[in-house]
Amino acid sequence: MNFTDAIKRGLIAGMLTAAGAVAATPPDTAPNATQMWHGTVQTPNGEIDLELAIHGTDPGKPRASLESVTQAPGLAIPVSAVSMDDKQLRLEINQLSAEYEGKFDAAKNAWEGVWRQAGMHFPLTWSRGALPPKPRIGGIDGDWRATLHRAGKQMRLTLRIASSPRGTRARLDSPDVGALDMNVTELSRTGDRVHLRVPLASVVFEGELSDKQTVLTGAWLREGLPPVTVKFSR
Repeated sequence: MNFTDAIKRGLIAGMLTAAGAVAATPPDTAPNATQMWHGTVQTPNGEIDLELAIHGTDPGKPRASLESVTQAPGLAIPVSAVSMDDKQLRLEINQLSAEYEGKFDAAKNAWEGVWRQAGMHFPLTWSRGALPPKPRIGGIDGDWRATLHRAGKQMRLTLRIASSPRGTRARLDSPDVGALDMNVTELSRTGDRVHLRVPLASVVFEGELSDKQTVLTGAWLREGLPPVTVKFSR
């Protein structure tokens, strides 16, 4: 699923994740400065982490790129037009048919504004600095496959877990219902116990790894339905 498809399915909406204590100062206006900003967007599909890089700040000349770290890590989406001074930031991203406009809040050391795309608009705050990495979780990377049996029907599931310098992240595919690249949140491991949530499907999974850590078996919990045992294998 690309970034445009994601927002059409309600995967973009906005809320800031703080980056840690930084002195409240206006944006750097040095001509060759590279500024990093990050924001976390809260959506029905869970949190979407974004990172914005602005290169150079000469009036009318800055360039910028956007990365959806949650959805497409490592893919820089070009920002078509950037307008920035010490009070206002405007972005146009033609590739996404999107735009952003925000004002600088010195007290919060952040841009607060609105992201508009596909006829929708969402509050979005950019905080100074690169996106902080998520924790790295050992021993669970890989493609985990399972079949969910419910009410006489079978539904294939693929849980994709990958670690990088940005931490451990996961996505879920359910191809039999056309649900691909769903965001997985609250991923954690305590001993052999693994916990995760799939917000778009209203599902929580609580599982336990086998001795060889090649099978993950547990309860697939969906609100309003009885729990189902699911066994993932990689």
